Amino acid sequence: MTSLDGKVALVTGASAGLGAATARLFAERGATVYGVARDSDRMAEVFAEVPGGRFGSYDIGTADACAQAVTDCVAAFGRIDVLANVAGFHQMRRTASVTDADWDLDLAVNLNGPFYLSRAALPHLLESGGNIVNVASAAGLLAVPRMGDYCATKFGVVGFTDSLRMEMKKAGLGIPITCVCPSIIDTGM
Repeated sequence: MTSLDGKVALVTGASAGLGAATARLFAERGATVYGVARDSDRMAEVFAEVPGGRFGSYDIGTADACAQAVTDCVAAFGRIDVLANVAGFHQMRRTASVTDADWDLDLAVNLNGPFYLSRAALPHLLESGGNIVNVASAAGLLAVPRMGDYCATKFGVVGFTDSLRMEMKKAGLGIPITCVCPSIIDTGM
């Protein structure tokens, strides 16, 4: 990874796991990081190791909260150069046991959040020449049993990323939009 000196990165899921690791890595590479997650106590612990960073507690499953996160990041640092949609949620379960509330939570965190945040951040990213990194999963490329709800959301992130990248390219806007699909990572989730 190249230097991120002078860049402002909004990182979701920054209270734990891959999101926290991303926030720390971006800070090590010189970025100023704005962390987004629900658990402000855990983010306070993470951001003790993220010099100059700030964070806020938001429910990324709602459009209003995502718009507010972007507004707060820009108010704090004047810009956004990188939107890293890292937050994710998953529980192994058979499809017949997935409740409506389970389904709604999976969609909210894994798919709605990246969409709402990308939509809210795009004007700022166009201004800064920034980019978007969406974290999906290997389960967004190849289905896995007992993960139908999770796979559906992660396939959605992959499709959304590809579609947005094509849209930006066709419009001649050239914002790099990337989707990363990691496999199993040793985190709490």
